[in-house]
Amino acid sequence: MKLQAFIERKRKNWDRLENLLAIIRRKKLSSLTPPEIRELSNRYRRAASELAYAQTYFPRSEITFYLNRLVGRAYQQVYQARRLTWRTVGRFFLYGYPRLFRKNQAFFFIALAIFSAAAILGFVVVEINPEAAGLLLPDQIIEKIEQREMWTTDIFNIFPPAPSSSMIFTNNIAVTFMAFALGILAGLGTVYLLVLNGLLLGMVFSLCLVHGLGGEFLAFVLPHGLIELSLIFIAGGSGLMLGNAIISPGEYSRRESLTRGGREAVRLVLGGVPFLVAAGLVEGYISPAPDLPDWSKMLLGVLLAAALFVYLGCSRPPGKGHSP
Repeated sequence: MKLQAFIERKRKNWDRLENLLAIIRRKKLSSLTPPEIRELSNRYRRAASELAYAQTYFPRSEITFYLNRLVGRAYQQVYQARRLTWRTVGRFFLYGYPRLFRKNQAFFFIALAIFSAAAILGFVVVEINPEAAGLLLPDQIIEKIEQREMWTTDIFNIFPPAPSSSMIFTNNIAVTFMAFALGILAGLGTVYLLVLNGLLLGMVFSLCLVHGLGGEFLAFVLPHGLIELSLIFIAGGSGLMLGNAIISPGEYSRRESLTRGGREAVRLVLGGVPFLVAAGLVEGYISPAPDLPDWSKMLLGVLLAAALFVYLGCSRPPGKGHSP
């Protein structure tokens, strides 16, 4: 690319970065809205990449010296912008996390569709041939279901609720992080995990229905499962975001695209951890509770899931519609 073409193509980013730095110089960093702070960070990274290009192809040009100064000034402000406080963490969970979900919700629905298709397939296969459950389900679980007993009973008879909850939400966090991390394989690893878990759920539900345990299965799974699965779909969507950044980097290099997409994907996964902990507590204390009627457990699961999606869909900061 010739120097003049490079300047014309990139000038818009530099001008906007200059404008943001001018606002900070006049009114301080705290005057920027959360979206403007993120824009400052993004435009700084683009300018830094453009500086590296200019240093390689136009090392002695005025534009290279200009970019060096611009990037240096922006670096100081971006470094300040990244300081975490309890206030910024609170705003992230109140407003930032829901906004981030809404921005990338298409990937959530793709993960949901992949899992659902696999679950339906697993259900239909076992409905046609119950012996097919042995392809994926452990023999111990199949034997328990065939004896018309829930396999979960043994687990909670051995471990009391507190350590059970700890093991459960630790496992759930590990699964969600795996669903996210496998996205680095161009999204294929995430798809594999979603398909596998969908098949397992569909097969075990179908087998429970065949042996008259459908109600018991739903009473155990629904209280925690709707939230748990929703967070796994968010993590799966985050993994697909990584895959999309690798496959379709757009105007960025693959490395830069992966960095940008990965940053948002990581925040989506980390932001879901408190909800996974809550789901683990429900699974450890409420789902296996023999004294609670089944209808109350299922109603609780529906209400918790509804609350989660009201939060994700409706939480917006006060003021004139600014979102962090």
